[in-house]
Parts: sequence; C-alpha cells; structure tokens
Amino acid sequence: MTLRREAEKRKSSPLGTEMASLCKVSLKMVAPPIMKLDIDCFHEVFDYLCLDDIISIGHTCQRLQRIASRFIQQNFAAKRKTYVNDNIYMCWKPRQISIFSLFIEKISIFGDFPDSFLSINAVRFHLLNEIRLAQIELDSVKIECIKAILPQVEVIELDQCCFKQNFYGDFLKLCPKLHRLSVSRSSYDRDGGTIIGTDNEWMRQKYASLEHLELTDLYEFKGNELKHFFESNQNVHSFSTDAKSLLINRQSFLSCGGKIQRLAIDFHPKNIDSDAEPAFIVNLIYQLLTELYEKGFYRSLHLYITFFDRNNCLQKLFSMDSLEMIGGFVTLIENPLLNVKNLDINKGLDVTNLEEFPDKFPKLERIHFTEATANDILPFVRQSKSLKVMKIDLLVDGTHLEKGVLDLVALDKERSTLIRARKLMIYVNETVFLATKWATSDLNLKFIELRRGESFEFKHLNARHRFITSF
Repeated sequence: MTLRREAEKRKSSPLGTEMASLCKVSLKMVAPPIMKLDIDCFHEVFDYLCLDDIISIGHTCQRLQRIASRFIQQNFAAKRKTYVNDNIYMCWKPRQISIFSLFIEKISIFGDFPDSFLSINAVRFHLLNEIRLAQIELDSVKIECIKAILPQVEVIELDQCCFKQNFYGDFLKLCPKLHRLSVSRSSYDRDGGTIIGTDNEWMRQKYASLEHLELTDLYEFKGNELKHFFESNQNVHSFSTDAKSLLINRQSFLSCGGKIQRLAIDFHPKNIDSDAEPAFIVNLIYQLLTELYEKGFYRSLHLYITFFDRNNCLQKLFSMDSLEMIGGFVTLIENPLLNVKNLDINKGLDVTNLEEFPDKFPKLERIHFTEATANDILPFVRQSKSLKVMKIDLLVDGTHLEKGVLDLVALDKERSTLIRARKLMIYVNETVFLATKWATSDLNLKFIELRRGESFEFKHLNARHRFITSF
C-alpha cells in the first residue's frame, strides 16, 4: 500500500519536464540539439519516463508527437486504467484526445448518455479497433454516430445493452473485420429466448473473420440457432459462456456438430441454484463438460472461478484432462494439474500453500497476479522451469524488493539454480519498473528480464474477468 500512495503522489520526473521545455521552441528559432536525436535515442530516454511525461513531450511538436505515439503503442498496448470524458473511458485524459486521437485503439462507454456518442462522432479514431458498450440502449441515432468506425473495429463487447433493432442488419453487418464478439446480460426479449435485438437470426449468418464468441446470462434457446451458428462458422475457434447458460442449453450444446478449440466457463454455483449444495452443481457441470469433450465439441477448457471454494468442491473440475487455464479465486490445489499452462490468481487471497503451487503446475507457462508480494512470486521463480511470462499488476513488499526497487540480480541467481529453466519475462506496474530502471539500468539478465506491465496483456476469453482484473 505504501508503493501505491507513493505512485499517487509522484510528480512528473525532472528529466521529462526538462525534455518538454527543451522541445518547445518557436518556428523562428533553430531546433535545439535534442531534436537531432534519432528515434531509437528518444525511445531509450522514454524508457526512463512515466506515461504522463511521455505524453507531455508528445505535446511539444508534430515530430515528437509521432515518436511518443509510436513508443506508447509499443509499450502501453495493454493499458486499461482509464480516464473519462463524456462517459467515454480510455487510457487518455480528455486534454490528450485531440492530440493523440489518431493513436487511440480502445474505448469503453458506460451509461446511456447521448453526448458520449456525439463525442465519438466528432473525433477521428483511425486506429480504433476495440469498443465496449455497457448499460446502453442502442438506437439508430447512436449507431449512426459510430457507423464510420465500425468497419475497422475488430472487438465488440456489449454488456447489459438493449438493442430493439435487427442486430445483424443494423449493426453486425457494418463490422466486416469483427474478430471477437461478446454479448453479456443484454437480452431484450428474455422470455422469448432472444439474446439481443429483435430475434436470434443473426446467429444464422456467416461471419468470415469472427474467431471468438461470448454469450452469457442466456435463457433457453427455442430453436436450433446455436447448432446452426457453430456448424456455419467453423472459423470460430473459441467460445465463452457461464455455467448456468451452459446447463440451461445443455441439449443445444450437445447437438452441435461444430467443433471449437477452446471453451471458457465463468463458474459460480450460487448463480445456478442458490439453494443447492456447491458440490452438486460442480458434479452437474463436470458431467456436461465431460460429455462435450468426449463428443469433440472442444479441446481445451478455460475455467474462471468467481467464488471462494470454502468446501473444497472444485477439485473434480480441476482433475479434467482438458483443463488448460484457471483464473479467479484459486486457493487450493490438491493434485498436480498436468495440462494447465495459464494461471490467473486474483488479489486478496489467503493462499497458505502458495509455495506448493509450482509443483502443482508442471507445464505452467504464464501466470498473472492482480496483487502479490515479492515473496509470492519467489516459488515460481525458483521452481517453475517452463514459466516464461509473469505479470503482477501491483507488486508490494517482500524479499528482493526494497523501496520499490526489484533486485533482478538476486532473482536471476535464484532462477539460475533451476535446471533447464526458461528465461522469465516479469511484467510489473510502472512504479516498480521505473524505480528499478533508474536504480539498475540493465533490466535484461540471463534468466530474468523486467518489462513494463502495460506492454503485455494477459488475454482472457471471458470478458467480465478481463475487465475485473484490468481496471
């Protein structure tokens, strides 16, 4: 918590302020020597600066705007901490939008405010490829405001949105490059089984570029639209839903002739039946997932746990050979999970056997902590030889971390004792990264390399989990 307070109090660094002042020259003056530096030199300097400093430098002239923007694209691609302007959330402050609008790639709109869509209509977002809309009633006026950018959008997430028009003809048809579509709790005609829009006919269309579909909080399908969708869109290789929707539409999924690579499940037993014992619900899900796996509907399972397993009833799900990824509230693993490659541990957990975790995941390649101490990560550094990526959103206290500086030499030495260990990329929050960069300069050692946390996105198939852990 001390680091967090220090980060909030931190002002722009003297180097960033000095660079910005040096770059502000009138057109009548000769360019200062700093302007003779090439792009690589500027990027090397930017590596010592926080995002606000880099943006300030980008405000000074068009050349530095281009250089700063390119650096930001490369090193802050996964940044999700957002600023709000007219209920539009993005990783840019309102005063920065006019300068950097050409380089904004992701925006989110929360709440039904018409001005949000008017603001988007007034700004040119040339690189925008991801839109998330939440708690909005989409009508023809709002769609018209974003119509110009829909042809370039690749990711669309709709959460609790009401759409009273034809979802395909008036919306999806305008998105020819769509790769990922998520519709969560967005049904208008819930009693009729409609997911979104006036009907489910959009599921009978073919989407040439679509690779991932997420549908959550579903009611029972009345027809064969789910079966038709997967059989007509063989290019869709991953699907995400919640456990309740999976059970309600059991027969629809079992009758699907299509096949996908990855199935992601958001699981909380109380969302299925608040009166039933969690172990009973787990058994139902286990049986259905086993049936779907045996019939070849999916190859690998991503499981997102959204409750504390007080009764230790999840071990049956954890024993599935298809399990490849576990995320959320993971507190206890009894037996080794031989096929799990990705692990996401939520913050605030009372994990008493964390030192045993590396032995439970012999094939672990990537791990993500929303919050961890340096002591939490040490067992994985020392024991997980297949591990190649570790991301910690907030790293606080512990061994080898002093005054915000991570002792990379010590961590490298710890890793070097592990036979046939892969080199480990550690992604940390900006405070730790900059403190370590200024203290040690060299962040790339033989077995350990430190990088900005915002430069790597731990991708989740489940949209709700992605935004819970990212914002």
